[in-house]
Amino acid sequence: HYHSIHGAYTESRHVFINNGLEKKLAEQKEKIFLLEVGFGTGLNAILTALESEKSKTKIYYVALEPYPLPEKIISSLQFQTSEPLKRAEEWFPLLHAKASIGDIIQLHPKFEIMIAQETLEEFPMLFQWDLVYFDAFGPQVQPEIWSKENFEKIYNGMRENGLLVTYCAKGEVRRILQSVGFAVERLPGPPGKRHMLRATKV
Repeated sequence: HYHSIHGAYTESRHVFINNGLEKKLAEQKEKIFLLEVGFGTGLNAILTALESEKSKTKIYYVALEPYPLPEKIISSLQFQTSEPLKRAEEWFPLLHAKASIGDIIQLHPKFEIMIAQETLEEFPMLFQWDLVYFDAFGPQVQPEIWSKENFEKIYNGMRENGLLVTYCAKGEVRRILQSVGFAVERLPGPPGKRHMLRATKV
């Protein structure tokens, strides 16, 4: 179920950009390696590409999406009706056309993305991640993705001080993140959600 564009845009900005990406961009590194679990509509990737255009940091973005969206859902999304996304109008079809191929797509000189049609369990950790967007469907829908083994795999694949951000603030998820070694903050959530989580590899 893909919610309204306005709601999705507001949530993505709050959870992934404001509380994740901006903190990493503030470090002014030359490059950031970013893993997204759950590519979905591609909105988080687009917002990240828009932010990186304004920064000095190059972003290498890998998104995992074992089940790319059907064409009819993609064509009905109409992201371009959202003013901040006008610039990205040509990016959406490009990303979704390549979503099942695993090609590397450069949206602009500061942003390269590869979309892998693989689950987190199958995926080999290619890089050491600076930032992880955990945007899978919730634990009640896809409990297997939110397993201790998966978060352990991510933790081991991250750089020190790497961040993981997720909209999900359930106590069980927080406890799993802490049990694999993350320092976890519960932050105010986007409109309609009380909290979100940010985990730091310490």
